[in-house]
Amino acid sequence: MSLRQNIRTVICFTANCPTANYPAVNCLTANCPGITSKIYIPCEKWRRADLNLMLDYVTTPFSLILDGIAAITEDLNLVRLLSIVIGLRSIGVGVVGGAERGRDGYWDYTCTRMRLENSRLSLRDGYEFSRAACLFCDVTSSSFLAATKILRDVPYDLNLAYRSQMLDWGLRLQRKGILSMTCPDVMFHVQRNLRIREQHREPDRSCITKEDRKQARAVVWAVKRQYRKLAQKWELNYVTFNNGTSFEYTCREIRYECNAYHKVRYYLLPPCCLKMKYKMFNTVDIIAKENHIPYEISSGTLLGALKFKDGLPWDFDDDAQYRNSDVEIFLRNKNRMRRLGISPSFSDQANRANKSLISKYIYATSPGGFFLDLWGVNKLSSTGTLDALAKYPDNLVCLQDGHIPTPIKVAKSMQQNKTEFASRTKSVQPSCFLSSIMRVGTNYLPGPWNPGKKGLIHYGDNLFHHQGHWRWSSIENPGWLACPRPGHHNCLDIHPIDGSLPFL
Repeated sequence: MSLRQNIRTVICFTANCPTANYPAVNCLTANCPGITSKIYIPCEKWRRADLNLMLDYVTTPFSLILDGIAAITEDLNLVRLLSIVIGLRSIGVGVVGGAERGRDGYWDYTCTRMRLENSRLSLRDGYEFSRAACLFCDVTSSSFLAATKILRDVPYDLNLAYRSQMLDWGLRLQRKGILSMTCPDVMFHVQRNLRIREQHREPDRSCITKEDRKQARAVVWAVKRQYRKLAQKWELNYVTFNNGTSFEYTCREIRYECNAYHKVRYYLLPPCCLKMKYKMFNTVDIIAKENHIPYEISSGTLLGALKFKDGLPWDFDDDAQYRNSDVEIFLRNKNRMRRLGISPSFSDQANRANKSLISKYIYATSPGGFFLDLWGVNKLSSTGTLDALAKYPDNLVCLQDGHIPTPIKVAKSMQQNKTEFASRTKSVQPSCFLSSIMRVGTNYLPGPWNPGKKGLIHYGDNLFHHQGHWRWSSIENPGWLACPRPGHHNCLDIHPIDGSLPFL
């Protein structure tokens, strides 16, 4: 991120914590050489900074609010945020947030839609519309760029609990017609873990004893069986009733053949098929972690993680890259991979652009008609060499062996020690990788350092718009193919070409 000179920052810290002992402030400002002066404002513990007080020092039309930031890097593309908020202000955009990478190495973004009606507030993660590779949301990240006037006219309600403030603020922005967006290619490094998410559910105490639970299960099974033929006839994975009761049926129970390669041409894959697909990467991930094999998801798998935090429901294959040098480990685990449900085959494939480059290609199949492509490369782009690690602050994390979050400071020290003790004829392979962990359905898999940026570079501004699988679609014929069973609830052509919520 390029910063203009003589930038003055306003930093809020807890009142009982001296700034000299506040490492986040030191690390934050150390990476911003353009900052020449800092204004410190004490704020109460566990409360968001009083923006009204801080805004007294702001003279620019836009303000960048950083909440719980661990460090500033090139991933925080201020020019990108400004281009969106300025370029789209004519349609009402006033707040733009981004994705976050936590201290546990996990990557995620917040895009929540809110619906307030009949005394009920409903929240759903996902988006309905996108533009310029950014998503329209009611709630975005806690760090964001906003028009200063909006921050002054619509202040946070500090009488509310911290977690409620963003929801309340989003509702008031919504009422005033101010739009918020999330740009996942802009990444904030935050101090908290992202993997842990609280589940707000009331404990079920209706069944007390083991016998009660057994009897309750029998009743549920009897009722579920009454609707099984209905689920078979209409190819339903779930039946949800008006009292909130929901029954889930497996593909086997509804006699549904996934046959993914042929189905995705015209239909969405139902959840029971996607669960079968998850097993492919679950198998790869188990073997990779046990044998310290780094790899990264790519192509359609990365695209699905960006759009849905899941697999693409119209994709029959998964994609990843790994190191050619690790192919022998996969070969040794071939029988185990088969026991876990996938059938691999190994071959050498020449690079299309450079025939002299050979990829140790692993092609695997699994039940349901799914395929897995593992492409070998001589060196992963995320390899954490000392030069690569030096570009990032020491308090951020890389992934040791491609899986274990490790502070960059520790990784650099480990690599330097290995280099010192290694012989001159033996090169030291970096063991920490500049990757991030992403959610893909029920799996958490390693992906690029900044997944949103990688996706934007590869797929362009229409990243979050949809298109059928490349085998059956083209630039001349974008969108979905005409469904052979018009009106079927899984037909692709009755779904929009933008938004994730219609597919969830």
